[in-house]
Amino acid sequence: MSQIKKVFMVDDDLEDQEIFSHTIKNLHSPVSCSFASDGTEAIDILKRNNDFQPDYIFIDINMPRMNGVDLLKEIKSLNLVPHSQLVIHSTNVSPVTVAECKRLGVNEFIVKSSSFNEMRNRLELLFNG
Repeated sequence: MSQIKKVFMVDDDLEDQEIFSHTIKNLHSPVSCSFASDGTEAIDILKRNNDFQPDYIFIDINMPRMNGVDLLKEIKSLNLVPHSQLVIHSTNVSPVTVAECKRLGVNEFIVKSSSFNEMRNRLELLFNG
């Protein structure tokens, strides 16, 4: 049996969280998922739970209070999750933002999709290598 992958999704859009949650429930890989609604909440969760070391952190760029780029900077400066794969999961990412995210150690970029099958296939590839 495959080891359960721990995923932490940071996104202010509750509908996107619901779609993502539904998608991972339909993967062939066992996945558990936790959510934060913005970067500030995500940092609070990561600071409070030293044992919480997700395998993947999915980050939206456009969020209130602390956007995705600022969240990445904070994660890196605090060295909170040194072994997590960082994934940008956003609708629109400018080339400047992509370059900044790569500099901050992002491993993957996934454009949000309204297609369940497309999203499921993309996540299967990511989780299974």
